[in-house]
This record gives sequence, structure tokens and C-alpha cells, in this order.
Amino acid sequence: MNRTLYLAPLCLFALACQSPTAPHHADRDPLRDLLAVPAADASAAVSDGNRQAIDALVLTSFAAPEPATRAAGAFAVADQRLAPLTNALVAIDQSISVAACNLANAETTAFKSSRAVSDPHGRPYFRLNCEQGSLENTGRQLDVAVSGDGFFKVKVAESIADGYAYTRNGNFFINRDGELTLGMGDDAYRLIPSISIPKGTTDITINQDGDIDVIRAGSKVKVGRLQLVKFVNPEFLSVIGSGMLTQTEASGAATTGRPGDAGFGQVLQGFLEGSNVDPTRERLRIRYLQNWRNTIMHAVDDAK
Repeated sequence: MNRTLYLAPLCLFALACQSPTAPHHADRDPLRDLLAVPAADASAAVSDGNRQAIDALVLTSFAAPEPATRAAGAFAVADQRLAPLTNALVAIDQSISVAACNLANAETTAFKSSRAVSDPHGRPYFRLNCEQGSLENTGRQLDVAVSGDGFFKVKVAESIADGYAYTRNGNFFINRDGELTLGMGDDAYRLIPSISIPKGTTDITINQDGDIDVIRAGSKVKVGRLQLVKFVNPEFLSVIGSGMLTQTEASGAATTGRPGDAGFGQVLQGFLEGSNVDPTRERLRIRYLQNWRNTIMHAVDDAK
């Protein structure tokens, strides 16, 4: 089987799984029944009841902006009796990029996984899972984690949103101009508001309220204060890659405050936030979706 087809069922198990392991008990699970290999009687596989149930599942599926696979396209021109099954297959194919992205970023600093929900009209769309990842002690003076709510604001290209992005990644460096940046080299993003570290600095201290003090020429000097940004609906921020997010109409406007203010978290020097992806759960989702795709393909073949 084409590798794309084999991997396509990666995500929608996310919608069914509520725990990293599938429980074994006597209660019947309607979703598991739907995903079981269909009976030889193809009419049962495409009954009105199954169509409605599969349509309901599709409404909770991921809707990634990716084209359907060639196989899904072929099914799309099939008998309209199979439309619900075709829709489910397309939804599975479209959702692969989200699950693959989640898995690929299981070790990415401060990465936020995506999940799918339905709007009031039953249409699926993405939301960020904004749960905090684990805090990992690095001991590095320019590593800063946010404990609680809030994002760091950084400058990005003017062509991206309003020229600013937001992140929980506090893996900072000092550029050639002495400014704190996220990353190094030409691809670095300057922290906003800008904070400069003087040449000759021998020690940097960042307290939980964001105040930054340095030791220079044997004297302690305050050089700036970190700020955090929060949103009314952070789950609607738009992902632009590498743990970077941009503001959207649905997320609401950015509100700025200092660490420790009401509604804002504190910052922890020498720590970084880990990804909130659960690899075990994501892998189980892959297996579950493979079963779903196989079921749909069997049903389509049997009903022809």
C-alpha cells in the first residue's frame, strides 16, 4: 500500500481516546463497533445508521488544510451511497498532518499540540492544547520558562501577521547587538520589548517577576524586565511553526503584563518548558486510525 495511505489514519483516534491505554471491559463502545472490520454483508456497513454515525465522527475530525490523497479523490467520484464513508476517509487523510506534526514535535521546546473540536454548527476546526508542558531544569542562565499563563513576544518578518509572534520557548541568546533573541544567527527573533546585555557581563540573574540583573565590572546593574503576553482565547492562536504562534481574531488581542501580575505566570531562570505532546497517546491514535481507514476501504469495496 502507498505509504501515504498507510499513514493517513494518524489523527482521528485522538478524538476517541480519553486515556493513553485502551480499557478492556465488558461495556460496548459504539465507536469501536464502527471501527471493527465490517461484516461480509456490505449493506450493513453502509446502512443509514452507520452513515449517520460516521457523519457524526467526521464532524469531530481534524480539518487540516491538506489535499486529500489520490485514493480519497477516487472515492469522491464513487456512488453517492458511499458519500458518508468517503467523507470519513477524506477527513482521516486531511488529519494526518496534525498528528504527524504532534509526533514530530514531541521533543520540541514548549510545543503545543493541536486537537479538534466542533463549532456550534458541527463543523470541525483546530484548537491548540494550551496545557503546560513539564518544566525541565537546564541550569543555563538565558533559559527561561513560564510557569502559569503567558507568552513571550518576539519580532518576526513584517509579512507574518502583524510582524509579531508569541511563544512559550524561552531559550534565549545574545545577538551581535547585545539584544536577547530567541535562537541564534540570521534566523533569530528579537525579544519584545528589547533587552540588551552589556558587553563584559559576567553573570545574569532573572527573578520570578522578570527583573534582569547583570554583573559588569564587579557591579550589579539592572538591564531590563521581561514582559509576558496573554490572550482571552489562546487556543485559537495560529501556528506558524517552531512553537511560534500569531494572533487571530478568535484569539483576541494581546494583553501585556509583567510576570507575577494577576493572570500572568512567573518566569523561572534555568528552566525550559517541554512539549505537551503525549507520544504514547499519539501512537495509539495512529493504530486506531489505521483500523478506521481499513474499515472504510473494506466497506467501499464490498458495496461496489
